[in-house]
Amino acid sequence: MSGGHVFAGLERGRNSRNPRAGPVVCDHVAMKIGELAERAGVSARALRYYEEQGLLRAERTPAGQRVYQEDDVDRVRLYQQFYAAGLTSSHIAQLLPCIESGHTDAEQRAMLREQRARIHERVDELMLALARLDELIDATHHHV
Repeated sequence: MSGGHVFAGLERGRNSRNPRAGPVVCDHVAMKIGELAERAGVSARALRYYEEQGLLRAERTPAGQRVYQEDDVDRVRLYQQFYAAGLTSSHIAQLLPCIESGHTDAEQRAMLREQRARIHERVDELMLALARLDELIDATHHHV
């Protein structure tokens, strides 16, 4: 990704003076909630939840329909990865400023390190379970 930080791809199309203000109206075609849901692999309900939590901003058409920008696909996928890793909406909300800017403060770095350690511990547990399953498969393979 460009922009000098790991989240550079997520900031395009955003209001740089106020990152939480949502997408800047761009010349490219915006997508409706169903298309974003399909492309990001989530439900429209999940997108509305992200909006309620302040994690995602939609523009509105004159008819009141939500419209999203291309960058929101990657943003929602990132949120899904964080949720799958066990981060809460609150944790993700704490990370929004560093997602937007690529910079963290001491509190954010501490939270990131804590979450990384928790995830690493879970990966170790999963690897042990995987090894045990492999042993069981190998042991029972001969009894078919």
